[in-house]
Amino acid sequence: MNHPIRFFDPTAETRKSGGILPHWEQPGVCYFITFRLADSLPSELITKWKHDRDAWLEKHPQPWDEETEQEYHREFSLRIETWLDQGRGECVLKHEAVREIVLGKIMEGHESYHFIHSLVIMPNHVHVLVTVETGSLSELMRKWKGATSFLINRQLGRRGSLWQRDYFDRIIRDARHFERCKRYIAKNPDKAGLRNAGFTLWGA
Repeated sequence: MNHPIRFFDPTAETRKSGGILPHWEQPGVCYFITFRLADSLPSELITKWKHDRDAWLEKHPQPWDEETEQEYHREFSLRIETWLDQGRGECVLKHEAVREIVLGKIMEGHESYHFIHSLVIMPNHVHVLVTVETGSLSELMRKWKGATSFLINRQLGRRGSLWQRDYFDRIIRDARHFERCKRYIAKNPDKAGLRNAGFTLWGA
């Protein structure tokens, strides 16, 4: 099913939340989202990554033009995604029953409150291309992570934090950006060396 996609509007009001690199939200737009398990990356890697990122951000204050944004993602987003694809941590999402919980909760409200264009659930992280129709992205992420954390911990007989507290998001700028993110989702399992198991690919 085709769905109209609303891209980033630089002239529209933008809600910002979060820390040094805030989440930018606009009503009804499409986002590329990555969220990961709490144990997916060692603290020493993240500490060094944050140090490098903070130094770069001091030299490149927002708002950014498209070229600067692409440089940020080459230097920092891709570094995170490469580490995630190495399959660090317990990788509880490698279990099909666990991935079914995540897929089920993400798909609740699909075509009513939000529209999922494509997604991939990897062993230790999730990528989603979604248009948020009602409410905010931050509200949707709290719902997805809260509900899945409870159900997965119960399924596995474990306690404690399941997901990393924060998440990465980008408002889709245009049709070319949308197609690039959709291709990334489709190719992520192969890029990580997964063939026929350990992931769930939907809509790609």
